[in-house]
Amino acid sequence: MAESGTLDRRTISAALKRVDPVWELQRAERVGTSTLAVYRVTVEEPNRTMTWYLKATADGDNNRVATEARLPALLGDVGLPVPAPRGLIDDDPALPTPVVLLNELPGRTYDREFLPAMGDQRLFDLAHQVGEQLAALHRLDFVDSFGYLGPSGPTYDGKAPDPNPDAIRVVDPHERWRTRLETDIEQILSQLVATRFADLREHIREELERRIEALHGPFEPALARIDSSIENVLVMGDRVVGLLDWEFTLAATPGYDIEHVATSLAGGPYRYAPDYPDRRDSIRDAVLEGYVEADGPTDPAQVRANRECYDILIAARSMVLLREWNRRFDIYDGIGGGAGRIREEYRALVEP
Repeated sequence: MAESGTLDRRTISAALKRVDPVWELQRAERVGTSTLAVYRVTVEEPNRTMTWYLKATADGDNNRVATEARLPALLGDVGLPVPAPRGLIDDDPALPTPVVLLNELPGRTYDREFLPAMGDQRLFDLAHQVGEQLAALHRLDFVDSFGYLGPSGPTYDGKAPDPNPDAIRVVDPHERWRTRLETDIEQILSQLVATRFADLREHIREELERRIEALHGPFEPALARIDSSIENVLVMGDRVVGLLDWEFTLAATPGYDIEHVATSLAGGPYRYAPDYPDRRDSIRDAVLEGYVEADGPTDPAQVRANRECYDILIAARSMVLLREWNRRFDIYDGIGGGAGRIREEYRALVEP
């Protein structure tokens, strides 16, 4: 393997042959900005040529790929539009395992750079459909506690994962949602010390402690997509036909997920770049409207009551991530510009 997030041709070819020995690699193109190694690969076998997407661990975080490889089998089995896994290699010292091969779905995606040019109504229509699909996701009864996900069940040596609910588990599970949030907040606060937002650390602690205590329940765990940026939404015409990239899925409450999905659809880190319209409020309304129309399992009044707490948490996490975002995306007018916009958002959330 070369630099982080990249694979050489020999490694890609070796992984493909573990899935099907007759395949010959024709072309491999790295795609996206993920810290994972993600490639669109064209393979040839007797009498036909096929295109797949290959994902591999690139940063030593094995859980992300191993879990995401098992999720599409589960989600596709209940009708959610996700790419089906063709093969998974869990452990091989000669490869950057886990490695998963996913099929290519028809349709197109949009880069986040395109968001300012996308009309309001088109974006809101797509958000409405994402809300409908979130309702289907949250109805699935696959988790019974809160936390990050990890792989479970059998290991794979090239075979496609089975649609088995026992193939995923909650790592370090929390029975109480508030306890899970408090754990996350402590981690964020410890990371803030080394950022330009260190002066806000105690203020953020006080705001979040108070708001977490006031959260409206009940709190039921559900699979939470979290990241649904526009480049992870596959579109054909005016329809959402696929949801890509499930690497950040965790077990959380539906309202928490709705808030994160709306933020990612609004641009995620791009919301703090100059000349990017922040349409999060309207996108969130469209997501929730689709969610309600599709009989999502959570009361929309509860989602609205809790969103301010989750927005503050998202802002605090953005403070921690800003330096990494600046390195990866190069979209801010200097890191100070992005920092100023995050501070403005935080002040607007906490001031009466």
